[in-house]
Amino acid sequence: MNAMQPVWEFFANLEGFEFAAFWIASFTFVVLSGFFLDYIMQRQGFGPVMNALFVVGGIFLGLYVRFNYLRTYQTQLQDPYLTIASILGVTALMLLAMAFVRNRTS
Repeated sequence: MNAMQPVWEFFANLEGFEFAAFWIASFTFVVLSGFFLDYIMQRQGFGPVMNALFVVGGIFLGLYVRFNYLRTYQTQLQDPYLTIASILGVTALMLLAMAFVRNRTS
């Protein structure tokens, strides 16, 4: 977990308004993502709440994959793009795999 140190430092440095704004914005984004995915996936989806939980899991797994398995570039300009791509990629793979599992079992 030493590779995830930048994430934990970011969370630890939040205080006051930044803390409240970050967590309210994060909660709003996750809930809206859950409803959006439910609308997009329709019958293959799991409902807004379960989709939101998959988004949260995908975000943390994406950060874990990015900081533990993907190397940073020499220039730090590409670093945010790598982080965002790993989060979106892991979340999409999780949802796709669970949709396939759901279609096979029902």
